[in-house]
Amino acid sequence: NQFFDLIEDSIVMITYKKDITVDLDTAKELVRERLAYFKGKSYPVLADIRAVKLFTKEARDYFAKGDAVKDIPAGAILIGNYVSVFTANLFLRFSKPQMPTRAFRTKDEAIKWLKQFIPESK
Repeated sequence: NQFFDLIEDSIVMITYKKDITVDLDTAKELVRERLAYFKGKSYPVLADIRAVKLFTKEARDYFAKGDAVKDIPAGAILIGNYVSVFTANLFLRFSKPQMPTRAFRTKDEAIKWLKQFIPESK
């Protein structure tokens, strides 16, 4: 359901499969996969949601706190189409993520912003 890519040894990019619908159960599975990938380390995350079909409200709320934000000092959301812009706006305004989070239209802008959140030990 998602693919991980380590950028510059310090930022994890998560790309979601095309046309995936993310409900609460899927969100929990995605977080389990991410925690296993992180292996207890901390990384800023760039989430590419441009191909996602839908995030339910329950999934958005789940991604904003608890285990979903564990080991993530900051998150950037890569947006493009109307659905991804709408989803990011709902997440930022109403789910209120418990970490610094912003939406970006380009990967380069997102990475530039995330670099300030790279843990010192990296």
